[in-house]
Amino acid sequence: SSRDPGRIYGGEHLPLDVVGGFAVGWFVGTVVHLLLGVTRPQRTPEVVAQMLGRLGPDAASVEPADVFAKVSHPFRVTTSEGQRLFVKVLDPDPRSTDWVLRTGKVTASREQRDISALASLPAAADHEASVVMAARSAGVRVPGVVLARGNGAAAVVVLEEVPGRDLSELPSEALTDKTLHELWEQVALMHRPRIAHRDLVRGNVLLDVDGRPWLVDFFDAEVGASEITMSGDVAELIASLATVTSPERDVQDRRPGVVQRDRSLQACHLLHALVRPLPLPAPTAPAGSMTSSGAGGNAGAPNAASPPLPPTRSRCAHT
Repeated sequence: SSRDPGRIYGGEHLPLDVVGGFAVGWFVGTVVHLLLGVTRPQRTPEVVAQMLGRLGPDAASVEPADVFAKVSHPFRVTTSEGQRLFVKVLDPDPRSTDWVLRTGKVTASREQRDISALASLPAAADHEASVVMAARSAGVRVPGVVLARGNGAAAVVVLEEVPGRDLSELPSEALTDKTLHELWEQVALMHRPRIAHRDLVRGNVLLDVDGRPWLVDFFDAEVGASEITMSGDVAELIASLATVTSPERDVQDRRPGVVQRDRSLQACHLLHALVRPLPLPAPTAPAGSMTSSGAGGNAGAPNAASPPLPPTRSRCAHT
């Protein structure tokens, strides 16, 4: 009988039974992991100190960092020479490395170069370090890279620690007009060599003790990004800042040469279109050049030679 369980031993429909059973079991297991989650491996300060000792930095003290991290275990480290470091330990996580989830991320975002979704963790660590160094060489205010190495299936990224707090931990009063202006200058400097952050939210903007904004966490970043991807950075940051400021203030605050006018307008209109349908006017040509940075400098400054941008409030004030 075709319903007899013993048919598999007799060879009847054997290939179909094996393939179908494997597919059903794999699918059920994947759904359970995605819905219920799995136990995430934990790293103790002692293990991290031993890892760093093998890779280079001599850690005198290691303590977990009280910051949100999606794919890493963050630690603050002080070396025997007194240097303060921020360490990201990337451990294999069955949920984040599941092929269904990874393929779904690429399919949903249509980003075939999604290094964080498809690459191994050592490759992802090397990618993040190279993007940070590229951004730093372009004058963007980012932490310096100390080390990026694989450790078996895991990896570690070691950065210079920047004393300060991210914008998600600070009150709205901390986001002054000067800080907002400097933040968009850093975004413009990052976009000038076509580097896209791709996770540009308040939690990835750090204010140091002097109130200067730094861009951090380039795990999902992309070099050679398209205009659409860089416009996504602008829209994402405007949306993230919406709880402490308005989209109109974000767009209006961009000084000459900070962000191309057409990109900022497209991003602002995109956000308003999410709330109510709006006819989008054709973007105008860029009115101004990007900021320039002196050799060795980290902070950008507006280009005084650029003509002023026309007011944008009247074209993006539909809330």
